[in-house]
Amino acid sequence: MSTLPLGKLARQLSLETAPTVAAASSALWHLQNGGSAPGIDAVDAWAYATGKGVSVGIFDDGSKHATAVTGIIAAKPSAAAPLGVAYGATTTNFQVIGIANASIAAVLANSAQFDVTNNSWGWDAMLYVNRLSSTWKPFAAAIETAAETGRGGLGTTQVVAAGNSRAAGNDANLSNFANDRHVIAVGAVTSEGQVAYYSNPGAALLVSAPSSGGIRGITTTDLAGSAGYSSTDVTDQFGGTSAATPQVTGVVALMLDANPLLGWRDVRTILAMTAEQPGGIGTVTNAGTHWNGGGMRFSNDTGYGVVDARAAVRLAETWTAQSTSANEVNINVAAAGTQTLSASRSISYTFNVAQAIALESAEITLTGSHGRVGDLKIQLISPNGTVSTLLNQKGGSTAFSGFTFSSNAFLGEGGTGQWTLKVSEGAGAATGTFTGAALSLHGSDAIDDTFVFTDAYAGLAGRNVLKSTSGHGAINAAASTGNDVIDLHAGAWSTIAGKAMQISGDSLFKTAIAGDGTVKLIGNDAANLLVAGHGNGSFYGYGGNDIVVSGSGSNYIDGGTGINTLVESGAMGQWHLARATSGSWTLTGANGKVDTFVDVQRIHFDDHVLALDIDANAGGAFRLYGAALDRAPDVQGLSYWVNQLDQGQSLKSVAESFMGSSEFTGRFGANLDSNSFVANLYEYALNRTADAGGLQYWSQALDAHAVDRADLLIQFSNSAENTSRLDASADAASRLYAAAFDRAPDANGLYYWMNQIHQGKALDTVAEIFMQSAEFKGLYGENLSNGAFVSELYHNVMHRDADTCGLAYWTGALDGHAMDRADVLVQFSNSAEYLTRHVDTSYGLILA
Repeated sequence: MSTLPLGKLARQLSLETAPTVAAASSALWHLQNGGSAPGIDAVDAWAYATGKGVSVGIFDDGSKHATAVTGIIAAKPSAAAPLGVAYGATTTNFQVIGIANASIAAVLANSAQFDVTNNSWGWDAMLYVNRLSSTWKPFAAAIETAAETGRGGLGTTQVVAAGNSRAAGNDANLSNFANDRHVIAVGAVTSEGQVAYYSNPGAALLVSAPSSGGIRGITTTDLAGSAGYSSTDVTDQFGGTSAATPQVTGVVALMLDANPLLGWRDVRTILAMTAEQPGGIGTVTNAGTHWNGGGMRFSNDTGYGVVDARAAVRLAETWTAQSTSANEVNINVAAAGTQTLSASRSISYTFNVAQAIALESAEITLTGSHGRVGDLKIQLISPNGTVSTLLNQKGGSTAFSGFTFSSNAFLGEGGTGQWTLKVSEGAGAATGTFTGAALSLHGSDAIDDTFVFTDAYAGLAGRNVLKSTSGHGAINAAASTGNDVIDLHAGAWSTIAGKAMQISGDSLFKTAIAGDGTVKLIGNDAANLLVAGHGNGSFYGYGGNDIVVSGSGSNYIDGGTGINTLVESGAMGQWHLARATSGSWTLTGANGKVDTFVDVQRIHFDDHVLALDIDANAGGAFRLYGAALDRAPDVQGLSYWVNQLDQGQSLKSVAESFMGSSEFTGRFGANLDSNSFVANLYEYALNRTADAGGLQYWSQALDAHAVDRADLLIQFSNSAENTSRLDASADAASRLYAAAFDRAPDANGLYYWMNQIHQGKALDTVAEIFMQSAEFKGLYGENLSNGAFVSELYHNVMHRDADTCGLAYWTGALDGHAMDRADVLVQFSNSAEYLTRHVDTSYGLILA
């Protein structure tokens, strides 16, 4: 399974400028959070995503109903009350309501063109849409094709209303549109947090959203006059699952804005994991283990609850899997046998599943006939004992002749073992004969060992011990808003959403992802991935080669031992690196955020990787190029060998690889005796002729096998003579890079200019060459007066405004021709103030 690049993850942890809804807070209750009304919290989600760049296909009536639905999804900020959940998204409308059924599949085939589609429509007739019938196969194929091929194979997310005929005895599981596993079926709750009287129930529901049925309706756009729902272009009485569904569609658009790499199955899982059940809703807790320390809570009335846009977007930002149709695991097991069902009796079928699967959904296809589907209670029982009621005497007098039912209630469970389908008859007079059943399970090949935590954790009893022995356990608390403390050490206690939790003594967790409070993440001796959120935080790596992905807040990072990497969003030129104290650095972004860190050897920007360990792996590999090959390292080669050293390969092994190259042999010669080899080392590594004593000493050491040639190459490369020769020139060159270009030197450029300086080229000459470059002119500007040039020097070199005396002094020196601009640039780069911000070769080396 592919993973999200760390640089992309860091870029996603950035903030948007959100519109205010204060003026219309009452009308837009459904977009908010808190209070008695169960809003979806889109207002807080807008700090992270707006739906920008996401395409939404809306399949509807092409008239007032479509206008209202479209406004809920994507109405733009304005003085009027309507405001879309994903106001940055683009929408396209298609008419399906009012056209012939035979034509709908062809229209629905357009779904694959979009990132997400909205379907606030359906058929009230029970068991009417039946994909076992050839009539509906093109319809089902259009839905499946969109999931398989949309978004370049990631899949179009298709959102469907559960329906509004609850009072007539309908159920979302009585339509193979609403219960298709490729779609998200949406129920409705009222402004008081109760199940809407009209909202179809069913095990096929995934989530719900606010709508009408209580005191308030949904405010959205309208067609003005008699063509619309009101006399103006705004209505505040739109409702039904038609209004709930586009809110979920809007949340999906926000998620795809935050993370465009989500698969359609990821979207379903994230929505379910971050939804919140309204108070008083009866739920069944399944046998999963990875949601808030235990199983997930499901209801046939609301699915996994009301969607939470902020939590869904935050979890989406940090989601690294791509779960698509291509990597979906599908298991099919049939159970044969004709059984007769009569009043007050029950029958059952069993299914044995041997293959491992992490469940997302389950389907049952029941064949046979029954005179009245409303007499039937159909239940599916997992090997873990979770009971999902697929149908509970719904459907009235409609006759049954074979149908596929589905359930989302098993999300997160393992599917191995014996499943049981139980069909019960009520006290009615109708009877039936069933000829068999087939179980279809859908999900992943193994349970992802990521434990997701939300603010709901605070209200769940127990669940205070977390165990992972897979070797890649992860804690993802991105959806949390608390001041969390997560300690990955075995046996350590943590606090998430204000509740204590302990990692078991036999666990190994490697990843921790923070929420949006003021957080503290503590790694262990493994190679950890610690991911910041949108608040401020502190991060401690301890042992191993750790990676810390910075968020939008200001953070403190202590990498601990190992080769540790800090990942930042944006280009390197958007950041300013400075030494705070000995061993401590600050990294300041253009937006004002400041990360302070110690024991970090790599900084990963969008465009470059910066190596700070000039005295360790990066410096060792850099010097080895000069000693072995007498040239500057190429960027790819240097990056490769530094990475090999970071992963534990010895410098000696790298030296042996260099010595085995045709380039080394071409320079040093082949089949050399010890004396000739040492003589060449002096010439190429130290740039001088060997002294007699040194030549004799090292030649004898080789002949006596006291040292081998690879060891000797390293000793010459890291010798005091070589490093002192290089360091002074390299330090001068790198300071000039920072002063002239406000960046670290690239390895090739540093090697070239330090050798030029070492061979006698004056710093002011190098400075003059730098000043003629397009990069310098782009940073400083062209045709500047002397005063403006000095002001820019203070900004770009000292990173402060010029003081009055300094500005006058240096401007006067230039005006009086006491020195030229190259001289002043060199003076600034060698000034005491500037030197306090630099260590060794300044910023380090750009590796890539």
